[in-house]
Amino acid sequence: MIRLRRLLFALALACAPVPALATYHTWVVDQLYSNADGTLQFVVLREAQGASGENLLGGHALVATHGSVAKTFVFDHDLPSASTAGRHVLIATPGVAALGIVAPDYVMPVRFLPTDGGSVDYAGVSVLTYNTLPVDGASALAPSPGFGLPSVVPNVATNFAGQSASLLPGPVAVVEYYNPALDHYFMSPLAPDIDALDSGRIAGWQRTGLQFAAQPPQPNPAATLSPVCRFYIPPQHGDSHFFSASPAECAAIVGKIVTDPNYSGYIRETPAAFYIELPDTTTGACLPGRSAVYRLWNNRADSNHRYTTRADIRDAMLARGYIPEGYGPDGVAMCAAAASLGDSLVKLTGTTPFAAACDGAASTGLLFTGAEVEPMIAASTVPVGSIARTSASGSRIAGRTAARAACVPVFRRTAV
Repeated sequence: MIRLRRLLFALALACAPVPALATYHTWVVDQLYSNADGTLQFVVLREAQGASGENLLGGHALVATHGSVAKTFVFDHDLPSASTAGRHVLIATPGVAALGIVAPDYVMPVRFLPTDGGSVDYAGVSVLTYNTLPVDGASALAPSPGFGLPSVVPNVATNFAGQSASLLPGPVAVVEYYNPALDHYFMSPLAPDIDALDSGRIAGWQRTGLQFAAQPPQPNPAATLSPVCRFYIPPQHGDSHFFSASPAECAAIVGKIVTDPNYSGYIRETPAAFYIELPDTTTGACLPGRSAVYRLWNNRADSNHRYTTRADIRDAMLARGYIPEGYGPDGVAMCAAAASLGDSLVKLTGTTPFAAACDGAASTGLLFTGAEVEPMIAASTVPVGSIARTSASGSRIAGRTAARAACVPVFRRTAV
């Protein structure tokens, strides 16, 4: 009898409901969003099983993979409540947070999501694989029912508190780079290019600190905007890129690829790397409030172009033997809504990991790799031959140092 009671008691314990353990495994990737330059990105997770107690995200990871490149974001804290059933979690870049329209629950680095295809894996329990992210500024990707490719949907950023907002399409920055070994310039508003160059995966390039605004690739651009085609110039002609906002010029180059030896091997990478206004094709004039973008060719066998909104840079390039291209007497190729200074990654002294120091001194002291502040640099108080300049972010100085130099504090902000 005693044995029977013990057996019944054991069976009762085995059949009794077990309190749910707080965990993390019922969240799924619900939306992925990026603008063209990758400064505005977000991931939305959704609790998919109506379960509470799924708040222990701390220590788990979000992994974004493209080819051999994998980026990992580790959640640094748990959610504030165990009431998780049917709720959402918002992981977004600092740019999204700065908009002030919806507060992210977690902040991830810029360009964390690959826009040119890949996968996003949440904690090994939910994976969304895709060929490309829409970058028109309005659309996002969401899982499709079953095992189909993700669907393009209107973007909605929703956080754990239940606040939601949709990001609106907006301009992106066309960032300029320079390769001193090649003496070549390049520009791009596209996240894959910017990420590859800033990270050093494509070595030798550095930001000049200059950029201008354009509109991203989009299905229904405004009638005033023109698509900017992008061609790759093969090594035998320069190993470079060419951009044009003129549909007629883009079409002419396509025709010359098979007929003109000077264009042999050219590849049209995209008919619309970005959208921008075209100047008056006779005078080169831009509309009031717009910035002229000058196009200059290096007039060398290794063909390369520079695109700049600054007249002083245009004049300096002309003095170096560059030839103006574009419309009107000044060679205006495009008209930008705005031009600005961005961050540039350059070395100011011998104690940082960037290329060639301006002071010519050997590295001394402690090296803090990736540090954002250099406390002292040698700067000329009486520039010789040119003007010493510092960008708005304090990131770049140009000019020769005179004999009378001073060591002054400079705070340098690196690109994020």
